[in-house]
Amino acid sequence: MTYKSFDMQKRSDGVTFEQFKKSRVEVHVPLLIVTMRLGLAVVTRWRDAFLEWRKREKLRAELHALSVRELLDIGIARGEIDYIASNRASDPRSAVFPECSRSMK
Repeated sequence: MTYKSFDMQKRSDGVTFEQFKKSRVEVHVPLLIVTMRLGLAVVTRWRDAFLEWRKREKLRAELHALSVRELLDIGIARGEIDYIASNRASDPRSAVFPECSRSMK
């Protein structure tokens, strides 16, 4: 149906062409906004994951560049580098040396 034929036809519900056009815009704008937000969320998550991967790779390269003596000084064995780079949020040494929760009296 063209816009011209819409004006010429008599609608049974009494909707004018301007009301029809406005209702279509009101429906499509929220859908467009939702689609854009979802697309932005996907791109943001991908970017954050990529930046996190780059940080892990940089840490892994820096630790591999250290000598065995330097690694031992900071309490890391060469075999633990991949684990430490992948799990930066958790410190495996905290399981061995937990912080003392008791106060010294």
